[in-house]
Amino acid sequence: MRLRLLIADTRPEILAIWSDVFCNIKDISVVNTDTHALAASAKIDAELLTGWLAHERYGGKPSRGISQILSTGGEAGMPPWVVTTSPFAAHLEKTIQPNGSKEVILVQDQVLTPEEEDHIVFGKVFESIDQFNESNEDAKIQTLGFDLKLLNIPRGDPRKEAEAIRSAYVERYGIATNASE
Repeated sequence: MRLRLLIADTRPEILAIWSDVFCNIKDISVVNTDTHALAASAKIDAELLTGWLAHERYGGKPSRGISQILSTGGEAGMPPWVVTTSPFAAHLEKTIQPNGSKEVILVQDQVLTPEEEDHIVFGKVFESIDQFNESNEDAKIQTLGFDLKLLNIPRGDPRKEAEAIRSAYVERYGIATNASE
């Protein structure tokens, strides 16, 4: 089963780039809408959320390199499922600021470009959804929605990040195009 994507944003410049990158890929739509309208849409079975937001709201424990699917428990205005982004290995570093105050920051163990990170994260998301769908007779995630702004995308070059996510999708599901219908 090919996963459908509903990609949302309200920034005109981002919508234009992402629409261009995904224009011929079947089952992917880029829409001008906000997070609340996307989540409440009957068109999606699951919404992609950052791991920290999803786990805080719906439970579960983050596991390095693993995207998880959590039930929303029938919460009003939400689809039945949320899919988490997968966290990367990291460690805490303590630093002393010039003013003498101490600060603890979380530092990723492997430094990746935003495009590399997006490709890995979305590959894990697609893998998790496919495993979920294979192991569930009744419940299936057929359409995943996500809001780029809520996921803090883009963090770098918008076109390169869109192309990285497109690449992860095509590697998993193939290159069916709107022209091939």
